[in-house]
Amino acid sequence: MFAPDPKIRIPVPAKPSKRCKVESRLTATDIYCICMSNGWFTCGDNQQYTRVMRAADNGMAMHDLAVAIWICSDAIQLEDIEGKIADYLRWEKPQRNGGV
Repeated sequence: MFAPDPKIRIPVPAKPSKRCKVESRLTATDIYCICMSNGWFTCGDNQQYTRVMRAADNGMAMHDLAVAIWICSDAIQLEDIEGKIADYLRWEKPQRNGGV
C-alpha cells in the first residue's frame, strides 16, 4: 500500500469567498471599467496599475485580481470588491459583448 512521505508538504490554496464563484476571465479593459466606475485603485501607482492590467490579460484568477485591487484601494472590503467583480461579470460584461 502507498504511504505518503511526511516530509513532502503540499500547499493548500486559499479558498476565495463564496461570492467569488463566477468563472470568467477579466481583461485589462474590464479592470479599467470596474476601477473607474467604483473609484478603486486610488492608492496604487502607474507601475502597479500596469502590472494588474497585464495580469488580467494574461488570465490571472478573479480572486487574485480582486486582492491586487484591494491592496491598492482605500476603505473597501475585499468581499465587496469580489462581489462587484462577480456582478460585473454576470451582468455588465455580457451586455458589452453583445448580450446574453
